[in-house]
Amino acid sequence: MYPFIRLAHGLVRAWRQGPMAPDGVHVSQHTCMPWDLDHFGEMNNGRVLTFFDLGRFELAQRGGLIRALVAHRWPLAVAGATENSTPPSSCARRRWRW
Repeated sequence: MYPFIRLAHGLVRAWRQGPMAPDGVHVSQHTCMPWDLDHFGEMNNGRVLTFFDLGRFELAQRGGLIRALVAHRWPLAVAGATENSTPPSSCARRRWRW
């Protein structure tokens, strides 16, 4: 339920990619596992936002923000969130014939 392993994996992956230019683009790919789906075969909004947070931490790592946050002992806050989602997973499409 708690994505600590995914967070650690993402931060190590971002660390290995190296720093990013200020106008650069960071793309993070996350895999939806079977335990991320509910009984309808879809991901709920809480899990989707968790994936967005994982990508946000990777972006902060590559942009140098994590180092500044630790140095100044600042917390990382969210001012707003925008969700761009795709149609339901293929599991749901096969089940409900979409």
